[in-house]
Amino acid sequence: MFSYVKGKLVKKTPTSCTVDVNGIGYRLRITLSTYEKLVEGTEQLLYAYLSVKDDRCEFYGFATEEEKQLFLDLIGIRGIGGKLAIAILSGLSPERFRHAVQDGDVASISSIKGVGVKTAKRLILELKDKLVIEEPSVPPVVEDAILALVSLGYSRVEAKRLMEKVNVRSQRVEDFIKAALKAV
Repeated sequence: MFSYVKGKLVKKTPTSCTVDVNGIGYRLRITLSTYEKLVEGTEQLLYAYLSVKDDRCEFYGFATEEEKQLFLDLIGIRGIGGKLAIAILSGLSPERFRHAVQDGDVASISSIKGVGVKTAKRLILELKDKLVIEEPSVPPVVEDAILALVSLGYSRVEAKRLMEKVNVRSQRVEDFIKAALKAV
């Protein structure tokens, strides 16, 4: 129903803000990252989402469209409501959350208040395919070396980090693997 709200920011707290739009004050629930970007007394644009339930209406605001989309992805998961989605986005930046999901980092996600280990695992399972992170392409020889390290028992994240440390001017996978193992 609402795409965004644009007006003078009258008041902000770490969990909400009030935006005056032509004499009407809209109170929006916000994340900590949005809170940090807002400046009281100035005109602000917040990407908005209105949640209408049987017993209440909640109005949410986000500094970026990316954050709003991540919020929508989160509330699309059974058992994740607006309050928990805001807590998740306040606990980890959208970029850090995307990486935690892609890396299967249960510890980082479950460290957020209100998110247990089971919920973190479910978030990873349901969002892994939705939250695609564009990574710079790597040469095929480096990708083969990463896959070889994974087959040796390293996680994909560890293997990538090792490949970032090595400086090899060869086109042989073996040379990359040797250099990576020496860097350990």
